[in-house]
Amino acid sequence: MDSISQAALGAAIGEVVMGKGIGNKGATIGAVIATVPDLDMILYLFYDSYDMMSIHRGSSHSFLFSLLGGLLIAYILQRVKWTRETEFSRLWIFTLLVLLTHILLDAFTSYGTQLFLSFLDVRTGFDSTNVVDPVYTLPLIIGVSLTLWFAKDFYTVEKAGDKIRLYNLQVDMSGIVNSETVRAPTKGYFVLEQYDNSDFQLSSGSH
Repeated sequence: MDSISQAALGAAIGEVVMGKGIGNKGATIGAVIATVPDLDMILYLFYDSYDMMSIHRGSSHSFLFSLLGGLLIAYILQRVKWTRETEFSRLWIFTLLVLLTHILLDAFTSYGTQLFLSFLDVRTGFDSTNVVDPVYTLPLIIGVSLTLWFAKDFYTVEKAGDKIRLYNLQVDMSGIVNSETVRAPTKGYFVLEQYDNSDFQLSSGSH
């Protein structure tokens, strides 16, 4: 599929597998790794379109490449500042999942991929999705964006009487409120209030 779809899927995997350890950086790394199999497009500089019909989505889109490439990328990540404290096994699972989902997603397009190189020279394609498919891509991008927006350590919750206040540092960046009567992480906040009939109301307020 297109690079945006692949990057969004890689970001989702990065957030799930790596998010708790390194925060939103996991999504960034996942998005970058997800583009690696498509780097074979560089070969268009050296081959004509006819040759590239067999080269593109070839070795870089095989199970063998995902296995060995995942090991190599995990080895490199262990020497990167963001991920050097992460266990190698987690890094390898992360990179393997990103690469595998890339090639499997491409296999569901009409163009297909050569999943079994270097053992079988056959292209596998299930022809069940478009190369560019907004129905798949847009919900994925929205979901990943919302997950990153409400990421850990960017919000604080407190109970104020019968109400619950939610402070989101990504929504209100005005800074800490620290006066004689009020101490709060931001000036604005959301209020969640429950009524006797078990209904909830969401409103907003400020200090």
